[in-house]
Amino acid sequence: MKTTSLGSITSALLLCLLLWPACAMAEAAQQHATPPNFKPIGAATLKVALFRIYDAQLSSPSGEYLPQKEPLLLELKYRRKIHRDKLVEKTKQQLADRIEPELLTDVTATLKSLWPSVTDGDVIAFLLNPNGNGIFYYNGQHLGALPHPQFNRAFMDIWLGQDSSYPKLASKLRGEK
Repeated sequence: MKTTSLGSITSALLLCLLLWPACAMAEAAQQHATPPNFKPIGAATLKVALFRIYDAQLSSPSGEYLPQKEPLLLELKYRRKIHRDKLVEKTKQQLADRIEPELLTDVTATLKSLWPSVTDGDVIAFLLNPNGNGIFYYNGQHLGALPHPQFNRAFMDIWLGQDSSYPKLASKLRGEK
């Protein structure tokens, strides 16, 4: 009987040791996934000519948009293949009048190292936290954080600002009719 108990304990311990790395990886993945408890505020599609570029959705814990009130989650689901360099260049153009040149140079280099190229169905998400820090995700996986509140707010304002290049899209994302 002692052998059976010892064998059962050994088997259970061995099973725990084998499963532990998988459990640890699952827990780490959950820490880096986009927040599940956010409610949609608004959604819109960016089209240029007849081409769908991306579907955008803005979410918050309350499901309401309150200017300058975070956290906010912006998700861009791309509808075409776009190379990373083009994504970074377009973002740089949108940010040129919103942040200081030195910061723009720094964050542009960071974005080039963080962002991948995208294809139809890929999602790049940006979480703006109450402390002003921003976190990028790609298809639900953590890409990296940017501790630059000025950049992070300006980045979000590309889509939400009153001076957005796409005012109809901005209005829909903010949940306005």
